Amino acid sequence: MRFSKKTGCFYPENISYPNLPPDLIDVDEKAYHAAMNRRHGEVLEVVEGKLMVANGRIVYRTDTGGRMIIGESGPLPDGATEKERPSELYDWREDQGAWALDRDRALASVREEIKAYRNHRMDAGGAFYEGRWFRTDVFSHKDILGAVSIGEEFDAQSEQDRTWRDMENEYVVLTAKEMAELNKAILRMRRDAFTAFERHMGLLGESENPLEYDYRSKWWPESYAAWWRCSIALRGRIASGSTGLTVSSCAIRNRSRLFLCAGSSVFSMSNIHESAYSTR
Repeated sequence: MRFSKKTGCFYPENISYPNLPPDLIDVDEKAYHAAMNRRHGEVLEVVEGKLMVANGRIVYRTDTGGRMIIGESGPLPDGATEKERPSELYDWREDQGAWALDRDRALASVREEIKAYRNHRMDAGGAFYEGRWFRTDVFSHKDILGAVSIGEEFDAQSEQDRTWRDMENEYVVLTAKEMAELNKAILRMRRDAFTAFERHMGLLGESENPLEYDYRSKWWPESYAAWWRCSIALRGRIASGSTGLTVSSCAIRNRSRLFLCAGSSVFSMSNIHESAYSTR
């Protein structure tokens, strides 16, 4: 048997679940029996990785933040508080009687998050070229560079060998010159991602609380995911006969036309230059 403090539920091993909470612990038969037969007013708690039936107060160690169970009445023991530790980035401040954020550890933690987000945007964000989104992961980019490097030899290949699949799983035949332009689009995206990364890393150090700094909303190059969300909203409005949109500027390709959503109006255009395509 397994138990999740987050959901307060048990999860038998013989049942397959599509999604399981991340805080599952194993529960032996004795602990499960005690949990199922607990009295009114008793609660289930996870203490040091074990399920316990608590009939007292839950308090927290000020050195590690770990849970302890003490009697319902009486003073707190030394080195304990009733305030739960927000995360491992906080330390107990006796002079304040509260958990205080360690700024250096918080900065280091968020910096790693920004690095991971930068890498994700470069690998999975996609590059927009000639009305299509193309994959930008390491393997796809390597194939594109290979096509560019052989130039005329690539153009001499059959259409099947020059067929590329975009991020909507549609196929297009490309030339070596077009491959070179696609490579430039990928390099621009990567350059813009690094520029956004450097700006966020600089501003993070100036933030009062690093954990509250929003590094996702500004300056990153456009991504296929944002385009897709906007396209879904636009298609829904078109299907319902509405011409007003409340989403940011975006362009989507629908059959042979591009629809530009700018502010609150929708325009149908036969061609939109890449530089005119922008959205947050």
